Amino acid sequence: MGLIFEENTVEIYEKISACIRAIVMTIFEEDVDIILQQLASHDSSNYESSSTNTNETDTELLRSLADSYSKANKKTDFVCHFAKKHSSKEGCGMPPKNREDTRNRMDHAKLDSFLDFITSSHVIKNLPFWREKIKAKRWYKTPNIIRYMGPSAIVDQYKQYCKENDFNPLGFLLDFGDWLDHCRKYALSSQDQDHFQSCCDHDHDHVCEHCEQISELLHAISKLVNECQVPDKDIYLYKFSQAKEKILNWKCHIIRSRNQGAAKSDLLDSLEESEVVIVLDWAMKYLPRRYREDQSNWYAKRGISWHIGVAFRRTGGNLQSLTFVHIFHSQISQDSVTTTSVILDIVEDLNTKYEDISKVHLWSDNAGCYKCTDTINAIAMSGKIAAYNFCEAQDGKGACDRTAATLKAGIRRHIN
Repeated sequence: MGLIFEENTVEIYEKISACIRAIVMTIFEEDVDIILQQLASHDSSNYESSSTNTNETDTELLRSLADSYSKANKKTDFVCHFAKKHSSKEGCGMPPKNREDTRNRMDHAKLDSFLDFITSSHVIKNLPFWREKIKAKRWYKTPNIIRYMGPSAIVDQYKQYCKENDFNPLGFLLDFGDWLDHCRKYALSSQDQDHFQSCCDHDHDHVCEHCEQISELLHAISKLVNECQVPDKDIYLYKFSQAKEKILNWKCHIIRSRNQGAAKSDLLDSLEESEVVIVLDWAMKYLPRRYREDQSNWYAKRGISWHIGVAFRRTGGNLQSLTFVHIFHSQISQDSVTTTSVILDIVEDLNTKYEDISKVHLWSDNAGCYKCTDTINAIAMSGKIAAYNFCEAQDGKGACDRTAATLKAGIRRHIN
């Protein structure tokens, strides 16, 4: 046992010496041996021991080794990130600037309102199994809960709730635009073309913990796949690269969807009585049905093409909608010619019904029949369309989908 303890002690001393030498080389870069000799002969008994904060000391040492430091666990991720940020901004080994921390007093009424909102039944739900333990002077058992919405959605709904009830919200709520991964202006701005850039009026000084966890997980999986020795390693690398690309594309899809959703909300909020917004979509082909249909009538069916357009118009401060459904009994091609004819027919019917309409805004998905050159050119030459907006795939056509579901349910009730 003594021999094992002695060998472990020598190994520990060697590791400590290597760490100290790496720190000295990082800070001074020259005369490393002289500094190490002075450090070895230094007598610390001449100085009185002072109570220093261990966390601040660890962070100051980490600033010197931030570039080569590998994050060991979840607790060090946050410290390592800010150590790297300080090293790149202030310099390697530079002490932090003194700052004055202040505390803001919270209004008890506002705090109670916010706590009641985030603990309400439409935000969280208690699970019938498992319990969490919270320590506050003593251990308390609390029920395990799940959230129905993400953090940003909760903050947005709380602000909307306070606005509807004429109540000032708490001042500490974060603007998620300050988060680098959640800022739509920064994420969607082009780096090469100035016409497609938008400047932010805030600093991106917050980091999303969940987004960082995704990046760290992908990095760890990539490292494991590259280091493992298995047959057909190229297949696993290809599958991982495809999965990583799909995850990142899904994140980009969410950002674009939020941006287009905000643009649609702004358009509807600023809509005047002489303007109209038309949401367009080719619904899924409907299979013909009969009452108590025989098996022989089920096979060899051909779907019926139908196009749905929902027009929104503001009248007396209220938003009203009018639905246009075009049903084609014969088999047609959903090309630019058919789509342009349907759009212009909807616009003509609206001008006949509402003579005071001066501007028409179109909203559709990125299907080829909508965004092709022939459709855009024909709509522009008609002179009846003021703007054309495209939504993100699988998002933004809720009005058409709701109308299609209502019509299908009505057909089923009529048949039965």
